[in-house]
Amino acid sequence: MDDFEKAEKLKEKAGVTYEEAREALKMNDGNLLDAMIYLEKQGKAQAPEQGGSYSRSG
Repeated sequence: MDDFEKAEKLKEKAGVTYEEAREALKMNDGNLLDAMIYLEKQGKAQAPEQGGSYSRSG
């Protein structure tokens, strides 16, 4: 998956702008899961409902 695809996926999942997604990925060495957690801590994304979790797969 290239950088654009990662940013698009993160943008959709987190409900953030493309620029915010790119920045989160940059701050987390391109790791989608870590970028999502970063956005949650920033208050820009919602955590999964009902205690769900994210997966590093797929």
